[in-house]
Amino acid sequence: MKILQVVHCFLPLNIGGTEVYTYNLSKEFIKQGHEVHVFTHHSNPEKPEYFVKEYNLDGIDVYSVNYNYKNVDAFEKTYNNTTIDGLFEDYIKEFKPDFIQFQHLTSLSVNLINVAKQNKFTAIATIPDYWYLCQRGQLLTNDLKVCSPIDFKNCVQCYIHQLRSFESERIQKLKEKTKFPLLRKIGKKIFKLLPSSNSEESKFQKIIEDRFKFIISTLNQLDLILAPSNFLRGIYIKYGIDPNKIVHSDYGFEKSRFEFKEFKKIEYPEKYGFIGTIIPPKGIHLVRYAFPDKSDTRAKFTVHGISYPYYNYENYYDDLKKSAKDKNISFPGEFKNSEVNKLLQELDILIVPSIWYENSPLTIHEAFLSGIPVITSDTGGMAELVKDGYSGFHFKFGDSESLKEVIDKILDNPQILLELNKNLKSATVKDTSEDVSEILNHISQIKKGR
Repeated sequence: MKILQVVHCFLPLNIGGTEVYTYNLSKEFIKQGHEVHVFTHHSNPEKPEYFVKEYNLDGIDVYSVNYNYKNVDAFEKTYNNTTIDGLFEDYIKEFKPDFIQFQHLTSLSVNLINVAKQNKFTAIATIPDYWYLCQRGQLLTNDLKVCSPIDFKNCVQCYIHQLRSFESERIQKLKEKTKFPLLRKIGKKIFKLLPSSNSEESKFQKIIEDRFKFIISTLNQLDLILAPSNFLRGIYIKYGIDPNKIVHSDYGFEKSRFEFKEFKKIEYPEKYGFIGTIIPPKGIHLVRYAFPDKSDTRAKFTVHGISYPYYNYENYYDDLKKSAKDKNISFPGEFKNSEVNKLLQELDILIVPSIWYENSPLTIHEAFLSGIPVITSDTGGMAELVKDGYSGFHFKFGDSESLKEVIDKILDNPQILLELNKNLKSATVKDTSEDVSEILNHISQIKKGR
């Protein structure tokens, strides 16, 4: 089969979870005798906008569009891009894939789905987060509170500066078109009568709502949607996805890359860790408050990863490091994806303290494959993966005191980790080969149903 994977970013420039999953899945498809291409985007301000870079990565042909959001003068253009639509249409007509799998469409164009279906291609999607419902992707407000149920008024507050910028640019273009002195004079009076804050909010709310309606309608055009957690599946059904179109299908992993660490005994200091991106939604600040002071030498916490800018919290990483000086907390920095198993082997327990509804965190699966128990929030796909008291422990979502209670319990009785480690020998994690087989089975059923 000829298969096209569509993903917002790709290796080697980006090594996020979705990118790595797409790479591993593509490699397995190739291993099973299929041809795989990837349609993606990269960002290089030094190159012309929409410049196309083509390269081959380990047998995967990659078609990458340079896109830096230049000349974006309307909110709609942040999720729909007619130029990328055109490039994509030309590409699929030439490649003629047997099916297209959409992994993520931020920085590309949601309308690629409609382009695929209008050209009669079989199209499925894996949904990794909430970006299709919330442009920030995590259903969090500016003050890091969960936005549930979705309230378009909150969406306006999240994007008020961006929306005003687009509106200001639109008005400036209108002014520039008003060439004659008399019309300019009339125009000034008109611009003084611009909408009040209430009508501005209503207008912006409709813009956000239009995005939401368009995307839900577009997703429902797909032949099938794969949701890596039942929790995420339920959220999307709640907001309008046809229940018959979306099925639970967790990620597959290259299990051979991981070595199971069998605990013999637990010694102080207990080694706690975090592996991932250091941004506010990941909730690392909760561990900072919950973790013992330096005077308690029974535990240490290692934060592996790098930080990215996050709106309203640009100094999050620096503030986190400063506030952790009185704790046994270290920040070694960036790591390679190939080093994940090695980092996990150095731990006694992994902490996944996210304050958003994580879907199906890859690090939890990887920890299980490595024999490492997990402490995580009692909500979302996190709680779905970790069985409380069996493969790890839950703490109350967003509650540092509850997290402290769990950590204290383990510190006072470290031997409970031995039991958790033993339980993980029977943990079920899907292999990438199983993942591919399931996807191909879905494709077969779709084509038979036509």
